[in-house]
Amino acid sequence: MSNRLLLHVGHGKTGSSFIQQWLAKHTLQLELINISYPRLNLREEGNTSGNGNILLDYIESHHLMYTHVTPPPNILFSREQLARELNLPKIHSLVSWANANQFSSIEALLFIRDPAQHCYSLWTQKVKRLGLASSLINFSRTYDTLRVAYEFVTNASREGIYTTILNYDRVKSNLLFEFTTWLLYACRTNSLNPFDLSLDSSKRLVNIAPSEHQLRLMLQLNKTAIGRYLSPFFGKDTISRLLSAHIKSKPQYTNDIFSLWNDQMHKFNNDIQLLSSMPNSRITFSLDDMYIPSS
Repeated sequence: MSNRLLLHVGHGKTGSSFIQQWLAKHTLQLELINISYPRLNLREEGNTSGNGNILLDYIESHHLMYTHVTPPPNILFSREQLARELNLPKIHSLVSWANANQFSSIEALLFIRDPAQHCYSLWTQKVKRLGLASSLINFSRTYDTLRVAYEFVTNASREGIYTTILNYDRVKSNLLFEFTTWLLYACRTNSLNPFDLSLDSSKRLVNIAPSEHQLRLMLQLNKTAIGRYLSPFFGKDTISRLLSAHIKSKPQYTNDIFSLWNDQMHKFNNDIQLLSSMPNSRITFSLDDMYIPSS
């Protein structure tokens, strides 16, 4: 029986915390269909940060696992930054480690997202959690997820990793079903309908972006030392009352940023479609899951 190494590689702000929360709650159910989701302990960082750090440690230490277990299980790792962290040297190490552990294949799932929405979502999270004080315009100039996605998919494919691309904007309303469908497909099993895995999971919102009211106050507070300390304690109602008379429209991107993103989206789409058309391609996607550049 073949065992596969399954990787959910991100990106961040594409439902990763929701998926990881579900995985942490359903490890026993997954084991019934021969999928192991390793966890160091029950606490596991609040159950929403994934277990990809374990994989990175295993690769670094050349740790062998499950080589004498019959049947060998499929192993699943999830980490929202894996696509970024698995550069070409790390992918080489990953493939060597997988071969040493006798995995028959490596299967990766990457969620992509419209860059305008994705950049805004990342910015709001950094304002809320890390005390970021820079504007959306300045932050957008550092946004490099399009490049990271392209490099991961091309490097992974060339190193023999099967990569599935899903557009988060298309599947977010049915995210768990899409994830479990990929999971069962990657394991090459028809023993369970994805609905059987996902039906009992009530949706729970995690890492919710702040409202515009909250963001504007947080940005002002983040510019001062006392503000950075106090901002996590401000409730939504308080912020709304403070700023309701001063709300402007949502911040906009500059034309040069849109132009850059459009060029990068076109390149991603064209190159990925070209790679997928080659013999023995390891890339799975539909045209609906490609980026949609603005006209």
